[in-house]
Amino acid sequence: MPLSIHKDVEIVDNISKKDFEKNYMKPRKPLVIKNLYQGQPLLEKWTFDFFKETMGHHEIGLFDSAEQYMGQSFKYPPIKMKFAEYIDLIQKGPTSLRIFLFNPFKLNPDLKKDFHMPDITDKMINLSFMFFGGQSSVTRIHYDMDMSHVFLTHLVGRKRIVLFPPETSELLYKLPFTVHSPVDIDHPDYEKFPALNYVRGHECIIQNGETLYIPSGWWHHIEYLDAGFSINYRAPGAYMRGLWNVLVVHHLDELLIKTAGDRWFNYKEKTAKEKAKNAMQSIAQE
Repeated sequence: MPLSIHKDVEIVDNISKKDFEKNYMKPRKPLVIKNLYQGQPLLEKWTFDFFKETMGHHEIGLFDSAEQYMGQSFKYPPIKMKFAEYIDLIQKGPTSLRIFLFNPFKLNPDLKKDFHMPDITDKMINLSFMFFGGQSSVTRIHYDMDMSHVFLTHLVGRKRIVLFPPETSELLYKLPFTVHSPVDIDHPDYEKFPALNYVRGHECIIQNGETLYIPSGWWHHIEYLDAGFSINYRAPGAYMRGLWNVLVVHHLDELLIKTAGDRWFNYKEKTAKEKAKNAMQSIAQE
């Protein structure tokens, strides 16, 4: 039986800064904005061929979603490849290889001339990243460690994104000291993870030029329906908690992964199951 996932993320063509901050950013409600980058050069200029011609000689790091292991660190990409070779690979057909939190502007500063920061909130941070993936590649369910608001704009192809609110963290078996969950939302194991019976997801598909606003702390599962790439901007959310996650919690988890290995992961998994059980009991008592 699939998870309870509903295609109910609101969609607008455009929205004013005032309305966005009042009705979506303040209450932390997801939204798809169709024309946030309307008229900007990147929408037509940035293609696979463009990146091959201008940056194809650079070596890039890749993650393989097919070989993700929940107990490992995801700080360093395990695979290296020339950018042009990777673009050729994802255009040939499905692959699990993807580029995560890629900063192409260090390699080619002229890219910044092709777009400007969206005028959707005064809180936006002037720092953006890109993401590339082949058809069927998946970014496992997680929320962003820095607790930022995220504005994810897809530029080529289509992406399926499933969102879960922060209050479902324990029901999703959040692993302590991480921003990850061991559940597979497309193939839920209700025997192993019975608390999944109590979660409700929100699904949308974004394509060329469309932007998804992901509020701070929201869980997201991302799947490339086609080979493609995205760009994102961020705005501060739960700033102090994000700072604590980045400067303390993440490094402590890295240290314990190195020193305790599977014993540390087993402890986190056991703790996650205990918290999920308590959360189910609380729901049953309501």
